[in-house]
Amino acid sequence: MNLDYVNAILLLIFCTLGSYKRRQTKLIQVSIIHKDTTSFLKAVCCVSIILHHFSLRSSGGTMSVLFSLGGAYFSVPMFFLLSSYGICKSEDLKPTSIKSFIVHRLKKILLPFFIINIITLLVYHLCRANCDIEELSVARVNEAFVLIGQQKYDIVDYIMSVFGVNVIDAAMWFVYIIIYSYLAFLVSKTLFNIQKQTGKLTIIFIALIAILFAILYYIKVSPHIYRSLWGIALGAILFWVEKRSVNDKPRFAIMVVAFFVFFIPIAYLERNNSMIQFGILIPLCIIVFRYISFYYSIRSKSAISLLSSLSYIMYLVHVKILTLQWWYIGYQSALFSVLLSIMIALLYKMISDDLILYISSHYKKLPLSSNKKGLTC
Repeated sequence: MNLDYVNAILLLIFCTLGSYKRRQTKLIQVSIIHKDTTSFLKAVCCVSIILHHFSLRSSGGTMSVLFSLGGAYFSVPMFFLLSSYGICKSEDLKPTSIKSFIVHRLKKILLPFFIINIITLLVYHLCRANCDIEELSVARVNEAFVLIGQQKYDIVDYIMSVFGVNVIDAAMWFVYIIIYSYLAFLVSKTLFNIQKQTGKLTIIFIALIAILFAILYYIKVSPHIYRSLWGIALGAILFWVEKRSVNDKPRFAIMVVAFFVFFIPIAYLERNNSMIQFGILIPLCIIVFRYISFYYSIRSKSAISLLSSLSYIMYLVHVKILTLQWWYIGYQSALFSVLLSIMIALLYKMISDDLILYISSHYKKLPLSSNKKGLTC
């Protein structure tokens, strides 16, 4: 099993080496999180999360333990950080109206979510799975897999499943948090102008995230849902720091302070050394890859760019793939789960791009664009 994880890592290394190229001239100024850094981290973290969920469903080996911890304590908060920073940066560069923000952001998150849920319901229905709840619990498979397969859902259950009210994939909490963060940012940008009142907007945004954390902690939901929220706060702080200072030393000094302000209290509540060890890697990665961005860039048509653009769809489908893998062949291969997630996400992207092209060619008023931002934006 360890060899399987090694093969997945080697695949990422191969993709990385083939995707980066040296710049002809060194960049004079680079954002705290360059777009190439975002692409690389999205690609790596997405694969890491797939391996993380596979490791939770299998046993054995140091690599399995490494990914079971790294996916939870590094990859998820890193995604939240990239999302928070990215949405602030995007809105600062090109402010949008409230209506445009809602349509653009939520459509990009919810439309694939609904479509994947509909396809999942159909596939689960065709599987006709039948096993007891205890077996499902041991395999970390949602009971909806059997309830749908045994046709125990009525029309209301199906509709609620499409919209995510009925949970058919326990990993979808990530989508709900992203949606909340978008709405929190929408409230913040409505109250304060991001270009002129960055500090006040950042404070309101972080306060709304803190309220969510307090609610989730108080009602005692599973800790993995709220322990990564510090990444959203840190992402907003990084944007504010970038706006306030052009010099690297003040930027990174504030980043380190902000990291400890938001991270340490949660780490204390968790009382988890692994969370601290993996969490510290996040600001270190941002610093290291920022300086790499001065000298190296990612090719626009490369494996890393592709993985980054597929990352959100890969996230939506990977647990479903693990469920089907368990039902038909068992948890045999982590690399198989990664490759199948990539292939299905790529198929979805190709079909959606062709559909958009077809619609745009018949209705000129519709913009010719597709989701190329990846998991978060």
